Amino acid sequence: MKNSISVYVLGAIVVSFSLIACSQRDMEIRVYQVAKAISPQESIAAPPSGRNAAQGLAWTTPSGWTQKEASGMRLASFGVSGGKGDSSIVVLGGDAGGLTANVNRWRDQAGLGPQSDAEVAQAGAKHKGKLGEFQVFKIEGAAEKDSMLAAVFALADRSVFVKLTGKTDTIRAEEKRFVELCKSLRTADAGKN
Repeated sequence: MKNSISVYVLGAIVVSFSLIACSQRDMEIRVYQVAKAISPQESIAAPPSGRNAAQGLAWTTPSGWTQKEASGMRLASFGVSGGKGDSSIVVLGGDAGGLTANVNRWRDQAGLGPQSDAEVAQAGAKHKGKLGEFQVFKIEGAAEKDSMLAAVFALADRSVFVKLTGKTDTIRAEEKRFVELCKSLRTADAGKN
């Protein structure tokens, strides 16, 4: 019994010294930022043919466009019209916030007001490509704002966005090649046919 009391007393002394040794500074919550590990899909640029197995998609780069290294959320990036335009492919989970919310965000970027669900549904030109049905929205910027073509593929488990931004004349001149890029999007295992 005497030994068990000694163990308790010794334990209490050790705990007391540990608490006393800790200063108030050591009791603060600290937050650290650690660099994000680069995943394989972020570190691999899509080859010239437009294949990127990381997201399971492939595409054909339009003639006259230059595929650039993807960064951030972009699965692919393209230089258009000698640098006058910029195009990207982005994949997000689910409906990515919904069609109307995305279209209205793009309209806001172009200096335009929002549209209702019905107006958005009417505004998108419907197309069909190798990846499935998609809508293309032509958003011409107000005043000095850039214009945009934005395609939306609403797939079962994700949304694929293809965008082209630039001055209005660039957007108009590149619209056909933009739609060709969208139509060429396919699952990587589907090949080019």
